[in-house]
Amino acid sequence: MMNIYLASNNKGKIKEISHYFPNSKVLSESDIEKILNTKIDIIEDGKTFEENAKIKVEYIANLLKDTMEHDDIVVADDSGILIPSLPDLLGVYTKRQMKKWCDENKKTEQDFYNYISSICPMPNTCIFKVVIAVFQNGISKTYTDSLKGTLAKSCRGENGFGFDPIFEIENKTLAEMTNEEKAIINPRIKAMDHMKNDILK
Repeated sequence: MMNIYLASNNKGKIKEISHYFPNSKVLSESDIEKILNTKIDIIEDGKTFEENAKIKVEYIANLLKDTMEHDDIVVADDSGILIPSLPDLLGVYTKRQMKKWCDENKKTEQDFYNYISSICPMPNTCIFKVVIAVFQNGISKTYTDSLKGTLAKSCRGENGFGFDPIFEIENKTLAEMTNEEKAIINPRIKAMDHMKNDILK
């Protein structure tokens, strides 16, 4: 059985990876910390999603270099919303901007997304971009996909995580869609399709 070491503790991402590899064991960052008895502290200082995804996957792979079996893989992703009318606010800086804003205003992640919607000028076109990095047998690769939509006026929907409640396609956010509807268009799932087809061929 292949072990999949995931550079994340996000429950949504763990669920998606587990769904795609039902016969594999998916281990989160917390699991890796317990296995190695060490604290994981990844500094995501890349200027692109690709750079950040590779930073994360190679950091974890280096920690596990004496632990991984031949077929085991490390998976990491970096994703975000790009808004042409707000070019410097989100993208690779989303996580940092959100933490800073939430700390300063004592607000939640959902409040931050609602704030972004309130200041976004027309047109409110946005792009949801995902880059997945995989490390296997000493080699790292990246897989990219994106989805064009619009920024919702406020967070809507309960079936999602991350940007899902704020990213809208044809008047429905990703968080308002069923799993089946989302799977057809979700860029993270499409990037994982590319990854799965490559590493299992």
